[in-house]
Amino acid sequence: MPLILLGLIVLIFLLIFAIINYISDGKDNEAPVRRRKKDSDTDASENKTLYFPTENIDTEKHKRNIH
Repeated sequence: MPLILLGLIVLIFLLIFAIINYISDGKDNEAPVRRRKKDSDTDASENKTLYFPTENIDTEKHKRNIH
């Protein structure tokens, strides 16, 4: 019986601690967020995509060691 009461007390304190942390973290999120420029890396990152060739699929698989 005493362990159950001790466990409940610990759970209550953990709940209170979690609520306090949640409230304090909400205040930190109000800081301004640094935004990326529109023209910075969006075009360069889109061009990095490699497309698998559609001609000679078997030879390309063999070259790239894809089986």
